[in-house]
Amino acid sequence: MIVTLTPLPDMAPVPRVEVRLEAAAIYDGGTPAETGPSLSGGTPGGTGQVLDGGTPATVSVELPAGTDRVTLWRTCQGRALKVRGGVDRFYAGSFALLDLEAGFDRVSTYELECWDGDTSMGRVSLGGVTLPGPADPWVTIVQQPLEPRLNAVLEETAVNAPGVGRVGPGSLVTVEGKSYPTVLSQGPRGGLTGVELSFAATTRDTAAATWATVGTEDNPQLPVWLVRSRHPLLPAVFFCDNRGLQEIGVNLHVGGEESRFELTTDEVSPPAPALVISPLSYDDLDSAFPDYDMADAAFTSYDARDSAWEYAGASGG
Repeated sequence: MIVTLTPLPDMAPVPRVEVRLEAAAIYDGGTPAETGPSLSGGTPGGTGQVLDGGTPATVSVELPAGTDRVTLWRTCQGRALKVRGGVDRFYAGSFALLDLEAGFDRVSTYELECWDGDTSMGRVSLGGVTLPGPADPWVTIVQQPLEPRLNAVLEETAVNAPGVGRVGPGSLVTVEGKSYPTVLSQGPRGGLTGVELSFAATTRDTAAATWATVGTEDNPQLPVWLVRSRHPLLPAVFFCDNRGLQEIGVNLHVGGEESRFELTTDEVSPPAPALVISPLSYDDLDSAFPDYDMADAAFTSYDARDSAWEYAGASGG
């Protein structure tokens, strides 16, 4: 099997890494007296979509025999998380997924956990790749984890995350006759707490997009943010509680558009990692092809059809 990890830094819907696992194509060049099949590289003027996303990483792997389900894991900065949408996926010879939550400018390594029924057969390393971040190092992307099309591109202010801390569960108990207290703990040290986030929204459209990430009456959302930044004190992939989000006007009273979003928050677990809204819909495919026969002929498998992300947004929805 051939694994290709392709970084895609454009906002469609957010910067992402394409993880694709396919059978290796083997071409017979024939005997010395014969000519093998000809592979056309296209005309000089025929080029595909150009994205400055860095160099795709390609490796060859072998999955354990009997694999029928897989779960994709990403490790970044020593943190291993299940990749959203890649949890307990049916496997029938190929696998493709967009990782919409990879960290910026840091190596993300991927592993595929393989299952045969209820038996785990371990993880297979798929290699690593770096997703380039925005050109401006102060730019931060906040997104709704379950609906990544709800996102906002903000700028860190000078007082963003001035410090971070972690608190472990438990308490101190002083035993009679002892000079020092004993820690009674119910578990390991927790995530970041009391993080003070501060972002600038330079336009009213950006401010509206920021509020949309936390939901509306017509489109309610989970009160969790994924914050993707290059702040040295924050994880590259930082999930946090956004229930206390506030917007503060900077120059709105004199006709300006800039505002500041502030949030004091705690780190939380990624919500429902098996769930995600795909950027590609059936309406997109219906809009891209005149009829079902042409659509069926365009793809070699259902997996190839479901991962034809170049057609995402074709329906205009």
